[in-house]
Amino acid sequence: SAIMPKISHDEVKPKLKLDGANGVGADRVKSLMSHIGDIVDIQVYNDGTTGKLNYMCGADFVKASQVAPNGLRFGPGDTCLSFDGDADRIVFFYFNEDEKQFKLLDGDKIACLMALFIKGSLQKIQVELDMSVIQTAYANGSSTRYLT
Repeated sequence: SAIMPKISHDEVKPKLKLDGANGVGADRVKSLMSHIGDIVDIQVYNDGTTGKLNYMCGADFVKASQVAPNGLRFGPGDTCLSFDGDADRIVFFYFNEDEKQFKLLDGDKIACLMALFIKGSLQKIQVELDMSVIQTAYANGSSTRYLT
């Protein structure tokens, strides 16, 4: 890609902890790492080598129980995400040190964060593009106001 060479390798690589829910997504992320491993570090947990599909892990488990999935330890400063078994859902989560509390990001929050990340990354490498975020009629009204 024309944009990839412009990304500085001197910057600290983002580190992510990924819960693959013992499903197909974990294997695909492992394959993807051969292409993006120099710009992001992704540690894969619940990768399907042991454990049952979506058992005590995965996006639905994390969202419903508000705890980290089996086998993934995390703490302040860690950025974590969970796929569901077929990798068509994703949630991000982290530990808020000030509140001493598990925090979950899903849906509209992820869309806002991704839009801001992409916009900031493009600005950093001096690429100008018009961006849009597509939301459904069911979107959180505050996220729509935030983006506009």
